[in-house]
Amino acid sequence: MKGDAIDTSRKIRESGMRAALALRPKTLIDTDLISILEDKAFDMVLVMTVEPGFGGQKFMIDMMPKVRQLRNAFPNLDI
Repeated sequence: MKGDAIDTSRKIRESGMRAALALRPKTLIDTDLISILEDKAFDMVLVMTVEPGFGGQKFMIDMMPKVRQLRNAFPNLDI
């Protein structure tokens, strides 16, 4: 996963665009994700606060610790 994500990100950036990574609610902030972000291949991370594909959901407040964890680890990353 890491190599594919970083390679794709680099191609996006080479095209003059910013690269972002979207995290579904069930995605863990684990060592694999941290190592991808440490590579500085992404400009932004979107922490999704609803499950994609389902309308009418309520904001999942339990995603906020992920936002805080990412903010603490990567203070200059757009989240």
